[in-house]
Amino acid sequence: ELAQSASYWQHASWAALVCTGAQIDSRKARPGDLFFCLPGERADGHDFALDAARAGACAIVASRNPFAGKRPDEADVLLPPVFLVSDTRQALARVARSHRETSLARVIGVTGTAGKTSVKEVLAQVLEMRGRTERNPLNLNNQIGLPLSMLNASADASFWVMEMGISVEGDMDELGRILRPDIGLILNVGDAHISGLGEKGVAAHKARLLDYIQPSGIAVVSADYPDLCRELEERLPALSRRGVRLLRFSALAEEGADSGAEYAGPGRSGGLYSVWSDDFRFSLEAPFQGSFGSENVAAVVTVAEQLGLTQEEIREGFARAGLPEQRFRSYSCSRCTLLDDSYNANPLSCARMIEAARLMANEQERTLVLVLGEMLELGVKAESAHESLGELMAEARPKAVFWKGGQWEAVHKGLCRGGYANAAYTVESAPHFARLLEDISLDDTLVLFKGSRGNKMEQLVAVLRERAFQAGEN
Repeated sequence: ELAQSASYWQHASWAALVCTGAQIDSRKARPGDLFFCLPGERADGHDFALDAARAGACAIVASRNPFAGKRPDEADVLLPPVFLVSDTRQALARVARSHRETSLARVIGVTGTAGKTSVKEVLAQVLEMRGRTERNPLNLNNQIGLPLSMLNASADASFWVMEMGISVEGDMDELGRILRPDIGLILNVGDAHISGLGEKGVAAHKARLLDYIQPSGIAVVSADYPDLCRELEERLPALSRRGVRLLRFSALAEEGADSGAEYAGPGRSGGLYSVWSDDFRFSLEAPFQGSFGSENVAAVVTVAEQLGLTQEEIREGFARAGLPEQRFRSYSCSRCTLLDDSYNANPLSCARMIEAARLMANEQERTLVLVLGEMLELGVKAESAHESLGELMAEARPKAVFWKGGQWEAVHKGLCRGGYANAAYTVESAPHFARLLEDISLDDTLVLFKGSRGNKMEQLVAVLRERAFQAGEN
């Protein structure tokens, strides 16, 4: 059917075909994009191939003819070439891997349980001090998002910083085979996606990244997590055989660490940190605040220093860096401070944000309000993890607690065990939250928002911003 028009094939000469990007969403397709028809639960990309062609896609990758019944001379657009494959998702991975092999960039793969998106963003902004740096948009970090991000990254860039997220067994192997990083960074490990990662534990799956670092590459790994250290020890002989150099960083001044960082107090717009290794010792200001930021800073500085950046470049990169939406974003007005870390949640990230919020509230002489949501995908550990979270919440001595989602009984049990006796509310919806806020004063408060994606915590953030913030204040 596609070959009925000789003028079509002459126009669409494969010899002249040059793709400048890739897309799986026809609404985002641009001229020069290679459009992959991925089947999904709610939509099939094959049904939108014609829309991608209208948007200027230079070629289509499909597992069946997406233009069946469409004659090239009858369509309202010149139909692009179609590459037929048995599995379009596997084709996406193979094409991305080929693009990576032709790239001149130094490739950094970033994984971890908490904070990996923020570290990816800050590391990329620091590396931009030295040269063009590409990275995944937001958290496009799975078997579809990672190769798509790679195909939209310039092969002429100096650096690629690519986040790698896993949720089930085998994920890291798939991602590792696609990316093959020059530097593999494991930021931390903790309970997350337990229902999908089986009995081996999160550290075992995260550590699989080390198996895919390029020969003579660098492994940058936290020294602060015993489970991760055990996995690392098992892999040391294999790393040595491949010439992969190991660097350990620490936020706890662990013995044997090669580098580290320590929180030194609040700065003008973020936190002050002292960073060190055998080769350097200096201070900088970062867009984090509190002790949790020490880990992030140590990781970024270690990678940047290995890539040749000077202390001055690292300092300036941190000073310019900003965090993505819903990740430790602070908004202040005369009445209150809103700390938005609402994108996702697990036990490790919740503990860190509660501690950071408590510290910031004390520094600003404001009382703390916690607006938290259920931590999802914890499997058999869900109840105990939420009880422990309740105890952590109580230790922070908040003025009020708001909870959205399930596991409230477990959280309440932990709150009681921790001696919490102030106001506690369960939230059903954003309008319900707006009504509940009428019961408390927001004056001189710091309000933390944190919860898993399924809770849609951003809707509650919007309620507070509308209620407490005057126009022009941010």
